[in-house]
Amino acid sequence: MTDSGITSALAAYLHALAPRSLAEAAPGLATLLRYPRTYLRSDLVAGVTVGAVAVPSSLAMAELAGMPVVYGLYGTFLPLAVYGLLGTSRQHVIGPDSTLAALTAVTVAPLATAGGEVDPAQYVALAAALALAMGLLLFLAGALRMGFVADFFGKPVLLGYINGVALIVISSQLGKLLGISVEVSDFFAVVWEVLSELGDANRPTVLLSAALLTGAIAVRRFVPSVPPSLVVLALALVIAALVDLEDHGIAVVGKVSGGLPSFGLPGVGASDFLELVLPAAAFSLIAFADLTATVRTFAQKHGYEVDANRELTAVGGANLVGGLTGAFPVSSSNSRSAVNDSTGARSQAAVVVAAGVVGLFLLFAMPLIEPLPTAALGVIIVVAAAGLINVRSIWRLRRVRGEEVALALVAFGGVLVFGVVGGVVVAIALSIGVFLYRAARPHDAVLGRVEDVDGYHDIARWGRAETVPGLLVYRFDAPPFFVNATYLRERVLAVVDAAEDVTWLVLNAEAWTYLDSTAIDVLARLVDELEERGVVLCLARLKARQRTILEDTGLASRIGRDRLFPTVQAAVAAFEAAGSDSGR
Repeated sequence: MTDSGITSALAAYLHALAPRSLAEAAPGLATLLRYPRTYLRSDLVAGVTVGAVAVPSSLAMAELAGMPVVYGLYGTFLPLAVYGLLGTSRQHVIGPDSTLAALTAVTVAPLATAGGEVDPAQYVALAAALALAMGLLLFLAGALRMGFVADFFGKPVLLGYINGVALIVISSQLGKLLGISVEVSDFFAVVWEVLSELGDANRPTVLLSAALLTGAIAVRRFVPSVPPSLVVLALALVIAALVDLEDHGIAVVGKVSGGLPSFGLPGVGASDFLELVLPAAAFSLIAFADLTATVRTFAQKHGYEVDANRELTAVGGANLVGGLTGAFPVSSSNSRSAVNDSTGARSQAAVVVAAGVVGLFLLFAMPLIEPLPTAALGVIIVVAAAGLINVRSIWRLRRVRGEEVALALVAFGGVLVFGVVGGVVVAIALSIGVFLYRAARPHDAVLGRVEDVDGYHDIARWGRAETVPGLLVYRFDAPPFFVNATYLRERVLAVVDAAEDVTWLVLNAEAWTYLDSTAIDVLARLVDELEERGVVLCLARLKARQRTILEDTGLASRIGRDRLFPTVQAAVAAFEAAGSDSGR
């Protein structure tokens, strides 16, 4: 192809990817422009409620990320509005979440440390650059329609990963709840240091934490419609108004800046930005996997469709804006999404209203949180993280396959042993490894007829299945390609050699949706090896595209076009007719 031909093809491809309408490019904005008035009351109530809940949660997530608390509100304000304008989900809410906040802390801290000391300004700049890199990757992935990538994270790996992250998040807050200084970050090291320093715990801080935690648990248990974070915030502020917490050695938030965020590129060099691309890619996978599961759940509940690619661009756009306004990476907020749904959100307008509430808080109410005890933020984080723990779902995986439980436990252990970032690597490696193993060693079966049941079935599963003497019907439940083609050949020869007096082998090719050059070479070799054994190779249920490949490569004539059958039954009938003609 000439250079001009390549350019034309690329232009045509990009044109096909481009959105064709405002509704496709910015679904939320299109909804607002033709907004149904009947939605207004429900969306206002939901938006104000979500905005109120988002304030304490965002403050706590900033604390978890190692950032000044105001940056948690920056990560909610404009990013949430952008997501509402670009997204397709009507109930989903994004913002700072415990998973990415914890990931941000362990990713940025080493890069911002020089001479054993963390540079606060560099820390903030690197966190914003991380959000910017994540936003770029997600936005491009959505524009290139790569929403299918989320499907590579299997449920067992995600369950194990999220449960592990939840424990790490909880452990990271133990120092705040006990009023002690914890200098380490690894899960087991944190637990050991906390146990070692229990005798030095600040009793007033412990009592305050216990009271707030008890209140949060009671609210979740007896008044589930009320967000626990709001109750913890209100109780902590009342206590702070009545008691001089600092006189009792209880740490408080202290002086915080307010006002709206300003726009600008993060002050980091190109080398620092490139160093953040790989962690940003991992963040993107985690965020989008969680996002996909959440938005699909709400869409199914309310009877509408979501577009995975538009969701990619929406959360990507949110992180781009967040990075340009100093925020750290943001993703799904399952707790705030649940509040949005339970309070009656009907459209994306609800999250735009919620963003407005956070903006008003930034402008006028920041001084209110200065006396807030940091233990209260720790309690909010612990309660949120505890909601991520789901041991029962891991145990239920055994109903599908026992190996699924093992996969979840390996991912869980990987997070605890190697940390959150190491756990991401383990989770990704597990997902890819499981995919490759199942592609390389797929299920296969020798098939037989079952009386009163249509078709041919696995003789290992159907004890009454009968085979035809001299005929072997074999099914390979995956497309043959370079990863598994040799395994296909080995399995075919093994089942032929194990059978008695086989003269025909029929390969049921119903699962063969793809063939590559390696598979063609292996099949050609298999024809020769079966001929040496006196066995005729036939193919049944071959799809049109794969038959064309066999024709184009000459393999169809090598096998024999009269040996390519539309169904297994046709192949069996041909075998029986051939046996009848030969006097068998």
